[in-house]
Amino acid sequence: IEIHPSGTNTVYITHGSYSNAVNGIYRSVDGGSSFVELTNGLPASYTGKALLGRSFSNPDIIYAQAQHGALLRYDRASGEMTSIQPKPGENEAEYRWNWDSPLAVSRHKGTRLYYCANRVYKTEDRGDTWTAISPDLTRNDTTKQGDGGGPLTGRSGKLDASLELLDII
Repeated sequence: IEIHPSGTNTVYITHGSYSNAVNGIYRSVDGGSSFVELTNGLPASYTGKALLGRSFSNPDIIYAQAQHGALLRYDRASGEMTSIQPKPGENEAEYRWNWDSPLAVSRHKGTRLYYCANRVYKTEDRGDTWTAISPDLTRNDTTKQGDGGGPLTGRSGKLDASLELLDII
């Protein structure tokens, strides 16, 4: 849940289910009495809960994180929804995401975000480009890497359960 910082009745929530029937980001402008779905274009593979973050310098920018590193930027003013998940470069190993990857929005610079897979990534431009700012922080134990949900979710994303990055300090 995110509440608009102006103190109005504007509230944002995320909801997810394994059936994918009601997944999404929703906005209420009447204090939660009714909601409108904002997630036209949310990836079909989205399942379970999501995390929300807000730009402190522009309250119209909302970030939504979902399983396996999915990360979206929603611009409330324009209605634009953009996927901004960091992607490996050419000849770079696939990133290993936690089920719910840590996301932090800088309180000091509204366009700066930090996002974690097996490394910590930073963007200075609201997620248009990303830079790794840490080495691999997991044990990279290949015996503990496998399907990220496999038969349960149908996902084949790789996890490294030997050490998960659970928070950004």
